[in-house]
Amino acid sequence: LFRFKEFSKASVMKILNLSAPIVLQYLFSMGGWFIFFLVIERLGKHQLAISSVIRNTIVIMMMPIWAYFTAANSMVSNEIGQGKSDEVWTLVKKIIKLSVLSIGIIIIICLIIPEKILSISTSNPDIILDALPSFYVICIACFLFSISAILLSAVSGTGATKVTMIIEFIIITLYLSYLYLLTRLDVSIAVFWTGEILYWLTMGIMSFLYLRSNRWKKIIL
Repeated sequence: LFRFKEFSKASVMKILNLSAPIVLQYLFSMGGWFIFFLVIERLGKHQLAISSVIRNTIVIMMMPIWAYFTAANSMVSNEIGQGKSDEVWTLVKKIIKLSVLSIGIIIIICLIIPEKILSISTSNPDIILDALPSFYVICIACFLFSISAILLSAVSGTGATKVTMIIEFIIITLYLSYLYLLTRLDVSIAVFWTGEILYWLTMGIMSFLYLRSNRWKKIIL
């Protein structure tokens, strides 16, 4: 346990080169989420209360997808490590199908008993009623998330962490620009939550285009 091999600067630099973009990627992601709630807070206490309920709900809905997200990252890396890079896309499609099926079941349940789902986070009937439009918006966002998250995870699993960082930066820039535009307009809180649809849709498209371009194969050669 207390015997260490000789320090390898090359190995450390390789690890940092791979991991540093991931750190920045999550910094952009969490930063965008933080700014979103700062914007909502300025809209009023009622809007913030609605968004807090929606946030709690969407976190619960996304739990199964995060599991597939982690699995996709590990399994894509494993396939490449075994020299089966040609099977990566087939694997990704299988994981996406499972992810979509899982979130589809959750969304159906949520649409059948939306008030019950929202009541998990609040007992205020006015907040539950006013949160329904935003709730329907995040159901759409979660469906897109079940696809986009797997695609982005697959990109990261290929070792292209700098690409995922760039994708995240571009998406957050679009996302924040969209939020800024909405602050100039007189729109409901549900419209602000449509930013999640823009976020995940853009992520899915960019990740899909990168994977299908096969540029990631140059990294592993």
